[in-house]
Amino acid sequence: MFEEKLRDSLRQAVEGVQAGDPPIRRAMARGRLRKWIRLAELVFTALLAVGTLTWALVGLSVLGDHPSEGPVRRAAAGNSFPGDGRILVSDTEGLKWVYADGRIVTVAKGFLGAAPFQSGGRLLAWKPTDVPGTAAATCSGCFYDVDYYVMGLDGSDRQLVLPAEAPAGTVYPHHLDVQVSPGGSKIAYVRQEDLVDGGVRGDELWWTDLATGQKTDLGAVPSSDAAFVWKDGSTLLAQSPDERELDWIDVQTGTRQPYLGVSDPAITDLFQRLRPGIDGPTSLAPLGWSTDPSASALAVLVSGADRASVLVFFGTGEPEGFAPDARHDISLQWGPTGVFALTSFGGDRPEAGAGLYVGNAEMVSPTGQLPTLPQVAGVQGVPEQVAFDPSGSVVVYQFANGDLTFTPVPAAACPQSVTCRSFSPVTLHLIVLHLLAWLP
Repeated sequence: MFEEKLRDSLRQAVEGVQAGDPPIRRAMARGRLRKWIRLAELVFTALLAVGTLTWALVGLSVLGDHPSEGPVRRAAAGNSFPGDGRILVSDTEGLKWVYADGRIVTVAKGFLGAAPFQSGGRLLAWKPTDVPGTAAATCSGCFYDVDYYVMGLDGSDRQLVLPAEAPAGTVYPHHLDVQVSPGGSKIAYVRQEDLVDGGVRGDELWWTDLATGQKTDLGAVPSSDAAFVWKDGSTLLAQSPDERELDWIDVQTGTRQPYLGVSDPAITDLFQRLRPGIDGPTSLAPLGWSTDPSASALAVLVSGADRASVLVFFGTGEPEGFAPDARHDISLQWGPTGVFALTSFGGDRPEAGAGLYVGNAEMVSPTGQLPTLPQVAGVQGVPEQVAFDPSGSVVVYQFANGDLTFTPVPAAACPQSVTCRSFSPVTLHLIVLHLLAWLP
């Protein structure tokens, strides 16, 4: 009971829902920013054993207030891990690289998270900010929104590409699910307009030319965790406002062309076969393309009543669907060489546990045959994030307590071009807030 009360109190503090604060709760609850609600819970969980809630609030305050500095190196004996390359994480200080030999290098203090782009050569990173015209924070670590930057992998050459917007009257704009185009010349994002009474006036898809700063409104999209993905430097695949279709969007002209709908026979047949007893699908969400150019596949999340979901792959032949177990919620993480991780979980029911499965795009054959995906054994609880090493032979997953656990990709899921590994699972106790990427 004590733990639950403290957890609820800390979550409310981070969401900034005290009287007089700007209405950021709804913005923090959806899109890319939703994952940072967990920041309070993760810090709390890691520090609960100490018994000092104040430490957690101070940790959050460091994230919001500490200026970014140059790289700081420190020894990390016992933190070596299997696999190649380096892992990008965030903790209460900011962004850090964790190396296989145990070194930890701080590259951007004060930043909450980041995503690589340009084939892993640069980072899109975001950090908390307050903007003029917003109510002063009433708790340690509270902030209005985040500013988005592009930077080098070492934190250098930073450029502010999407600053937080100040409120206009009773409207509080927020930016969700910011993504860089494959060539790195554009960003696309959902601009959400929250109202002071807690309502939402609308969600619009925008893109910005990073060279000129020109911004273009591409029209309405739903309040979704996966409203769009980039196909190439000029084309987006986006949800329709009612989530029942996926449309191609030419960012230069704004033209929409329907691609896929929930009423398509291939979709309805797969869904009803894999989720028997549940009415037909009601929404589609794009989850991106395979990273293996020789095995092209688009992943789409198809959902129906009670959030029952099916993962559908569109390869070179007939589409093939997959629902690994009875858990209704599904998430997907693409890795290198076409490998992917599929996590099934019980949504708001932690007691349902989770299943972690691994496959690769080669399994989506021209005949549409998708074999049973091997499950990663020994996963206790629901992984927060999942990543693969650069070769695609090692998978790492993170739990709410900040631990990172490494395990070999099951042999049945190793791409043909990869040498499979064999070792016992390895767990690092790093108190990581977020596992962000694994790069060479």
